[in-house]
Amino acid sequence: VSPGGLTATAVSSRQIDLSWTDNAGNEEGYIIERKSGSDPFLQIARLGVNIAQYSDEDLLPNTRYYYRAAAFNSIGNSPYSDIVNDKTLAGFGVLPQTDWTLHYVDSEEKIGEDGAAVNAFDNKENTFWHTEWYNSTPGYPHELQINLNHAYTIGGFLYLPRQDGNINGTIMGYEFYVSDDGTSWGNPVASGSWPRNNTEKEVVFDSVSGSFIRLVATSEVNGNSWTSVAELKLLVTVAGTDDEEPDGEGGARTYTLYPNFPNPFNSVTTIRFNLNRDANVAIRICDVSGKHIKTLLSESKAVGDYSLTWDGRNESGIRVGSGIYIYQFRANDYSQNRKMLLIK
Repeated sequence: VSPGGLTATAVSSRQIDLSWTDNAGNEEGYIIERKSGSDPFLQIARLGVNIAQYSDEDLLPNTRYYYRAAAFNSIGNSPYSDIVNDKTLAGFGVLPQTDWTLHYVDSEEKIGEDGAAVNAFDNKENTFWHTEWYNSTPGYPHELQINLNHAYTIGGFLYLPRQDGNINGTIMGYEFYVSDDGTSWGNPVASGSWPRNNTEKEVVFDSVSGSFIRLVATSEVNGNSWTSVAELKLLVTVAGTDDEEPDGEGGARTYTLYPNFPNPFNSVTTIRFNLNRDANVAIRICDVSGKHIKTLLSESKAVGDYSLTWDGRNESGIRVGSGIYIYQFRANDYSQNRKMLLIK
């Protein structure tokens, strides 16, 4: 049996949370598929039995993503669930490393181990860049320069130390640079030091545009001469996809959910939608964790424009607290979520 009640809720510029109802008693797990724009659906997760939620992370900001799910067991897959979507919040997102190329590295170990510099941006946590140690051991500082091959507005970076249980080479002191040409670097846009552990480090700075980045390691957590980087990722502002849904059955030209107004609001807000064909319509309010707050509408509607209001109260008539809330719109097989901010 297909999973039911699939919902998609953006919780940040990089993450969308999914939840659904387990309608089957004989599944061995669930398949989650995702698409954006005109791309085809691709499988992003294969989950175990009785799991009914999933967090899709490392997404682009201000971008709409579509999801569907199916249950599976030894016999095969169930039909897909309804397709749902939401748009990540505006802000910084992790830039895909697909087009990156190595511009310069001062040292890399290729004889004693696979410590090639490109391992620092291969999207694999089990590989890492490591400076030389087999034939020679050059000392600090060490640096890695990367050509992004496009200009981006960069607002931060993520440094993941090696994840094999060995802390040798983990960076303590660092400087980070951004350049338009890979030659003129100017002053560092960020500098500092990190504690002695192997957790991912996030550094945010005032946004700057550039096509090249440079990480300079100035010291190591144990005072040794080596440097290692498992993954170096960028936080960037990117142009998002527009809000129009796909054409055809269940698409924007059939059902349209408009942004609520006013937003933010502190007492009452109006939610509008349009139907170009008759539909069974449901509109629910939930919080960002997916907890149900109130059902505003659940009935059949004819073609036309409609509006309804929400006064910030739950099913019991109690006013809820300030925060971000989601209104979930469903018309026949089509669904869409939008966010609103209640300020008291």
